[in-house]
Amino acid sequence: MKKIIAFIVLILGLSVAAASCKESTTGDFYNETTSYVQPTTAQKADLMGYAYDQMLNRGLVRVSETTDDVTLYGVIDTNNAALVFTPQYSDVTMYGDFLLLSPPEGEATYTVAYLDGTVLKTLTQRPTVEDIGGGLVSLSDADYAYVFKKNGAELLTSHIFTSTYSFTCCGDYILAYDERSGAYFIFNALTGVLSHRLFPSTNETLSVHYAGGNDFIAVRGAMVTETDNYTVAVVQAEQTLYMKQTVSRVTVGNKQEHIIPFDGFLCVLENKYSFGTTEEERETYPLQDGYFTTGVYVAENKVSRGDIQYAIADKNLTALTNMPQGIRPDRSAVDGYVLSGNQTTAIYVFDEKLAPLLTLSDRVYESVRYSDGAITAAYIDSETKRVLYGAFDLEGNLLIEFKYSYISEFLSGKAVAVREGKAYVIDKAGNETYVGENALPYYWYGFYEMTENTRIGIASFDGTTLIPASYRDLAGVTRQGEKVYVALRIGNVVDLYILK
Repeated sequence: MKKIIAFIVLILGLSVAAASCKESTTGDFYNETTSYVQPTTAQKADLMGYAYDQMLNRGLVRVSETTDDVTLYGVIDTNNAALVFTPQYSDVTMYGDFLLLSPPEGEATYTVAYLDGTVLKTLTQRPTVEDIGGGLVSLSDADYAYVFKKNGAELLTSHIFTSTYSFTCCGDYILAYDERSGAYFIFNALTGVLSHRLFPSTNETLSVHYAGGNDFIAVRGAMVTETDNYTVAVVQAEQTLYMKQTVSRVTVGNKQEHIIPFDGFLCVLENKYSFGTTEEERETYPLQDGYFTTGVYVAENKVSRGDIQYAIADKNLTALTNMPQGIRPDRSAVDGYVLSGNQTTAIYVFDEKLAPLLTLSDRVYESVRYSDGAITAAYIDSETKRVLYGAFDLEGNLLIEFKYSYISEFLSGKAVAVREGKAYVIDKAGNETYVGENALPYYWYGFYEMTENTRIGIASFDGTTLIPASYRDLAGVTRQGEKVYVALRIGNVVDLYILK
């Protein structure tokens, strides 16, 4: 049977539903995808006598304790049932894998720590904290910037960085960018030695991207005039911008930049090592190492209206695929891939090499999702002006009639659907099982909110009670990896459950 990867194009936001996962396939460009199934068990988390406040990352929970009307916050690791920090801070914020702990009133020491409780640095000013991947974090205050390992060791100590610097870990290197000068510096992540530096010329912009091994890509651009040898002319409402660009390969240890022949003007170049990508995001990044998402201005005779052609490219920036205009080759975490486009709201289905197999463009669709072999979507009925949801299979056949005000993602062959203020569990044949008078049940992660005598609980799509109906309301839901965290309130107490 031929493998099929589904891509869905939508104009609105992406919605991802999941519970525990099972093994799936590997594409030519993409890392392994995951298929999610509904949760089957619920375990109550031990909050060690503290009050639940908020889910953080990686299974960490912010808890609180109130004494004499003063509330202080701490951190519990639910994965290991461990107290990471006792409630003694006025605030706790998490950035990727790193914690920022704010001092209580009357004190002035901010603490930055790794998720296991290892303290990296204390500061008297509130710092900017950024997880830069590779188990590294950058900190900056009003004056300076620093880089630390998760074990507390400071890196690049022989260099002084102002707060205008940002960083990203790139394999064995740390790429530093100075916003003030526009310059980039490549450091050896193990020794801290400055390995390479790149500066923009006068009136030139520069961006540098990691390509793997010892190689980086440098993209240099400049605004020029119509009489210059420009790369593209972008026509805007009141003016035309003439832009010139050169793309080159930079190899650490070689001072020469080698020009890469590139047809067009590159306006998007992204991979897992791009600035702002946390370690957790890198672990689930869709593209394998050695591949980029690229975007090039669509141009005829070097003239563009600003439309973008996206592709997946190799480390030499050779386009291996070309997507429909305006559509990015982005993947979601559920059973396949979800694309977002700014030019169309059609539904596309591609095979594993991104060759188009199916296009549904008979009407304007929105809220499009793919899960468990089904494409759920919605459109606005022209007569009633109501939003109606239904579902297709991967060949474009209608699975579920467009008559619902909502349909969740399918998990293990089932979904929750809402019709005329009533909630149902449905299968792909359209069979309904009534589950309650609830126009907005919580169904994003393979379960729904059930009600018994004004109290609520949680049931899986197959009707199994996971959490008995003894709570007043739902205080929060978060999915992290294969686990779903559900917070339920009764009186002034919030209990936290882990669904798997």
